[in-house]
Amino acid sequence: MIRFLIAAWSFAAASALGQPLQLFTPAAWSGRPADDTPTIRARAVNVDAKLLTNCTLQSGESLSLQLFDDLAVTGLVRDAHDELGFRVLRGDLPAEPEGEFLFVMGRGVMTGEIRSARLGAFEIRYLRDTIHLVREIDNRGWKTCACGQEHEINAGGGAPGYSERGTPIIRSLIVYTAQARDAEGGEAAIQARAVFAIAQANTVYVNSQADVQVELAYTGLIDYVESNNASTDLGRFRSTTDNIMDEVHCIRNAMGADACSLLVSSFNACGIAYLMTNPGPNFHTSAFSVTDKDCIGGYTWAHELGHNMGCAHDRDNAGAAAYSYAYGYRTPDQVYRTVMAYSPGTRIGRFSNPDITYNGYAMGIPLGQTGETYNALCITNTAPIMSNFRGAPQSPADFNDDGAVNGFDVECVEQAVNGDIGCSPNDPDINQDGALNGFDIEAMEQLVNGGGCL
Repeated sequence: MIRFLIAAWSFAAASALGQPLQLFTPAAWSGRPADDTPTIRARAVNVDAKLLTNCTLQSGESLSLQLFDDLAVTGLVRDAHDELGFRVLRGDLPAEPEGEFLFVMGRGVMTGEIRSARLGAFEIRYLRDTIHLVREIDNRGWKTCACGQEHEINAGGGAPGYSERGTPIIRSLIVYTAQARDAEGGEAAIQARAVFAIAQANTVYVNSQADVQVELAYTGLIDYVESNNASTDLGRFRSTTDNIMDEVHCIRNAMGADACSLLVSSFNACGIAYLMTNPGPNFHTSAFSVTDKDCIGGYTWAHELGHNMGCAHDRDNAGAAAYSYAYGYRTPDQVYRTVMAYSPGTRIGRFSNPDITYNGYAMGIPLGQTGETYNALCITNTAPIMSNFRGAPQSPADFNDDGAVNGFDVECVEQAVNGDIGCSPNDPDINQDGALNGFDIEAMEQLVNGGGCL
């Protein structure tokens, strides 16, 4: 209690004096992280308890970030918003070239990253209580993506997509296994990673000049025991008929999620996804990906969603793509690589775009030139399609549209399954398996009782 009061006083005093808030203080910890994050060095820190439970930091506030004994930087909050009980902070490192940070804090946990062209990449992850781990990341050491030719999907074009809201918004569903949740440190910790994945992807889109944003449609636990095989997990996640994770399709429809992602604890890759090679709405049945939760810091979640939007790896490690230019980029001297490109090179938060630079390097090859690479344009072109894979969120539990969720909704579904559709205009195929039967009635019972879907 005394330590909390001291931390709260220090927080208030720093704010009142206009001094940078000291976000981290040293903490006792021994060992080395046992996960899939390529780590150069690590240090345990305490994060201000007030920030972990009730962060109110705003745009314009200054943060002092003591990453290691020999390394400290100052960050300036650029924007802040709340999501799912967390405070999401984006900011800059004014003294560092290409310096930026992204923090998600709340519900007792924090996760985040700090990056600059000079210093490299650093990650903050939850350990226990107020103790978190700061790590210097080897951005050349991430595992690869497991996408192969068998994951390239030519589903036929269909009608083009459109957006009536300006910048297209892709709604993403992110579910996680119990193994991933427990390995990350609990429900709050893994959900913070989901919120972080969304915020990181949006930062990359802005920095890449790709006209799209993603929003979190839903995040929650899925009943699945990981196979430790990327292709197996992905196939099971997409399938609607194998009785494995099939409830995700009902949740997707209910929440209006355009894309679906599964977070796992570990498997034989950093991620895997289906790649849309013929842009069109028919790809909606394949807008699925799986990501190792430890690889989110390496832009893997954004990478896999990039596949769903038609982006391929760099040309040396790719097959088909949505467009002739939809490939990742690696600088000629192999210093940097974009989000979709394989090693060698340090991966940075940019999709290939010949019109932007990072630390003086062009991030792509112009259209019409040999080896053209412009994934940001691919994303801009396919985002209106993907953002219309699903409509607005539904409220499937209120099946009879009377404003209440109760046994009358179950009774109405039963009537509809038996051929009487007079009580509701809504689709009685509650579990979206293409058939009307007792499973739909059971699914509605679960929804009314606060559960998921069959």
